[in-house]
Amino acid sequence: MYCPKCGKEIDDNDNFCPFCGGDVSKKEVETAKIEKKNTSEGNALKLVAKIFMLIQGMDQTIVGQKHLVDSLLIALLANGHILLEGV
Repeated sequence: MYCPKCGKEIDDNDNFCPFCGGDVSKKEVETAKIEKKNTSEGNALKLVAKIFMLIQGMDQTIVGQKHLVDSLLIALLANGHILLEGV
């Protein structure tokens, strides 16, 4: 098992981390896992919101070219690896 506070490996039977003194009871470990999951979900939602803002900005600049806007966005997210046809 690993300490949720310092990340070091500790014995499964320990109630407190011998390195940092953090509480590693089952309740605290589960709470740390939930908080980490919520942080990951929050970061994903922020990323999706930024992508939608980017799409809106590109749609305002490149009018009537939805397919091109989508292709350019894919290129941005894929570090430039894209094939644009008919350009």
